[in-house]
Amino acid sequence: MHKELKHKGFIDPFVFKNLPMKAVVENGKITLGSMLFEFKDETYPDGTTVELNCGRYSFCCLSLKEKADHEKEQKLAREAQRAAEQVKRNQKEEANRIFNRKLNVPVRWIPVIKMNWSGLLEHSRCNGSKRNSVYHIFLLADFQNGKLVRRAESYLCSPGKESVAFYRDFTDDERI
Repeated sequence: MHKELKHKGFIDPFVFKNLPMKAVVENGKITLGSMLFEFKDETYPDGTTVELNCGRYSFCCLSLKEKADHEKEQKLAREAQRAAEQVKRNQKEEANRIFNRKLNVPVRWIPVIKMNWSGLLEHSRCNGSKRNSVYHIFLLADFQNGKLVRRAESYLCSPGKESVAFYRDFTDDERI
């Protein structure tokens, strides 16, 4: 893709300051001021505009057309990757919605991890959760089912007054 260039003699330090720079191939060579760059292997046709840059061990160049084509390919690859990730994300969200409907909790709720101060130690995730943490149902409205009564902004699993600090990693509109 990139074509390596060779140069004999002193390289003007200001060339490095201005890289990458555009140049035109003339007689199979690139001339920048008093410096002459020759192609090591293949050359571009005369009149081709190239972008000159410094590689790891030598100077190299790439035609602007090849650069544009390469950037277009990279953009398409990124878009395809984003689309595939979005499909996976949508499938996971749908699976979560189906699972949440099976829980059959008739009021608005969100899954949360109860905060745990020991979850803020050096071997934790530093967000209040531990490796063996589980999600709890945090009710957003009052709930009553026979003898089971819970107030809004409390956990379904415990009736007592607890701190309501929790960790969550999703938005409210993803839940019932």
